[in-house]
Amino acid sequence: MRFYKFSRFLLRVWLKLFYRFEAIGVENLQPNKAYILCPNHQSNWDPPLVGIPLSMIVHFMAKEEMFKVPILKQMITAYGAYPVNRERMDKNTYRTTTRLLEENKIICIFPEGTRSSGVAREGAATFAIRTNTPIVPVAIVGTYRLFSKMTVIYGTPLTFTHLDDLPKDEKVKAATAEIMKAIHKLMEERPS
Repeated sequence: MRFYKFSRFLLRVWLKLFYRFEAIGVENLQPNKAYILCPNHQSNWDPPLVGIPLSMIVHFMAKEEMFKVPILKQMITAYGAYPVNRERMDKNTYRTTTRLLEENKIICIFPEGTRSSGVAREGAATFAIRTNTPIVPVAIVGTYRLFSKMTVIYGTPLTFTHLDDLPKDEKVKAATAEIMKAIHKLMEERPS
């Protein structure tokens, strides 16, 4: 935990100095409450950018290939990441995600699954509906060019009880569409 806090502090300073980093909407997340963060995905730097403004540890669902690289595996595990097979959901990933949410932790799932795919996967909506956990849409805005501005915007938490009358599959599809719409809206309304 100390290592996490110290490295988060160093990253904040580095981002502030070299990317004029700004986080907006952090107050939308209450302490000691489970959330699923859903950001757009454009770079391998997105996970730390999403996690460091928050006082709570964010547990990232990361592609399992990253856990096959020895040093990288130790690093990302220390920061709370856990593996997922992007082609199929396995029991371990399901159990880990459910346990973290039951413990009022924050997890992060990139709905596009990979960088800038433009295609949303339904995993985040599925977990949100099954565990009754709010989704927080997140917009990462900027180019990661040195001395350019990088901004992370945390939107208002979304719940999907208004979709309860739909069949399960349709509810998940509709919730996924709402998540992506909320992310794109945050990106369009970003401050100049």
